[in-house]
Amino acid sequence: MRDAADFLAHAATDAGGTPNPLKGAISRVLASGKSQDGRFLKTFLLNGFNMVGNRRVFDGMHVFVSAAGLLPILQTGLGPKSSGEEAPSFANPDFPGVNDGPLTIGEITAKVAARGEVPPKMMLVNSTTDYYSLRASLGRTGVSGTADQPLPANVRMYDVAGGSHVVVLKAPTCTQSPGRLDWAPLSRALLLHLDDWVSRNAEPPASELMPLDTASGDPPALRAPTALSAAVIQVPKRDQDGNALGGVRLPDIAVPTGTNGGQNQPQTFTCMLVGSFSPFAATKAERERTPDTRPSIEERYRTRDDYVNRIRIAAQDLVTRGLMLPEDAAVVVQEAASSKLFAPAPANDAPR
Repeated sequence: MRDAADFLAHAATDAGGTPNPLKGAISRVLASGKSQDGRFLKTFLLNGFNMVGNRRVFDGMHVFVSAAGLLPILQTGLGPKSSGEEAPSFANPDFPGVNDGPLTIGEITAKVAARGEVPPKMMLVNSTTDYYSLRASLGRTGVSGTADQPLPANVRMYDVAGGSHVVVLKAPTCTQSPGRLDWAPLSRALLLHLDDWVSRNAEPPASELMPLDTASGDPPALRAPTALSAAVIQVPKRDQDGNALGGVRLPDIAVPTGTNGGQNQPQTFTCMLVGSFSPFAATKAERERTPDTRPSIEERYRTRDDYVNRIRIAAQDLVTRGLMLPEDAAVVVQEAASSKLFAPAPANDAPR
């Protein structure tokens, strides 16, 4: 990966004389990695692979839902079930390799800078379920205590309130509906900000993190590995609806129709990553027939127009702050207008 990126950005030909098809066309190089690929990028950087001689390979890194951890790329294993293929889980919380090295991006950046390298500009994003299932809080606090370590100047970090590690349409082996908050619009906006940050030194949006509480066991969170005896697992604080507080609040969490990002069951590797979505009752009468204490859709939003206007305001706020692109905001508002949560709008027979 290092050699391919460096060749395309800088070389005229390869060792056999084959011309570089992108010679002179590349002014900057960005890397983007999600989950395992994000852990790979952090490990790649930590172990010195982001340099070829005195030249930096990746000028920026876009790292999503990698939580607190690395990928043991310098360990050997047999076949596809090697040491780099798996991760700690509720069934095997002490799985080695992932949480064995530096856990915070500050520690990684310090080691890089100590070697005399200029660290790349980085954007890191975590979902709500990453705190429950992947120990994301350790990426903020390190191996002990509950206080956030300061972020280095080359890093911005964002939490997706209500987001799941992965978004899937169905999870038939899980007991609850999977999480449905689509955080791809945030990913797209941040990638453009990273490019501007690298190319023009344009300041990106400030970091936005969720406030945390020590995990209490309800809902369950993956415990710290036995080897980290001083580690404290923390999870997002939640409001009366069960939705996470703080962080980047996409329109579907700012104007909710249910509880997003809860833990799913059973505690399999799949279900712990897809999270859950628990919809609000449609009406007050429906809510009162159940033990659900969350206000219903009917009690929250006066009309469809009221709901759509609130979605529009939330989307525009994100656009203004650089956390959503205008074209994505338009799609979000259109989807809200088409929601099946409200009765169809009456036909307008008046002449246009």
